[in-house]
Amino acid sequence: MKCNQDNDCPGNALCLINQCMCPEPNIGDDCRHPCEEIQCGPNANCKLINGYPKCLCTKGFDGSPDTTLGCSDVNECTNSPCGFGAACRNEPGTYLCECPTGFEGNPAREGCVEVKSPGCD
Repeated sequence: MKCNQDNDCPGNALCLINQCMCPEPNIGDDCRHPCEEIQCGPNANCKLINGYPKCLCTKGFDGSPDTTLGCSDVNECTNSPCGFGAACRNEPGTYLCECPTGFEGNPAREGCVEVKSPGCD
């Protein structure tokens, strides 16, 4: 198809040297990305796997990505990922490790130790 600018071309095609070109992974006469045909569920995204569109759960979510149920948050805290003495707080798609009040340290790795008042042993 002849063109003067990208708007003259269908779908995602580009106008290169007055000719519409359909760059990969777009396909067909209308030059559309294969994922445009797919409706993924909540907390899921379409990715091309071996050239075919597939719904996959977003990182930190699990479930049925290609249904209206979609994917639910994984509670990473059930595996106790935080360091010693740290509290785990589940967040959508992730988690946070926190030292409780009166404690300090690296809650995600080494853990938390009690803060000592100056002059007290």
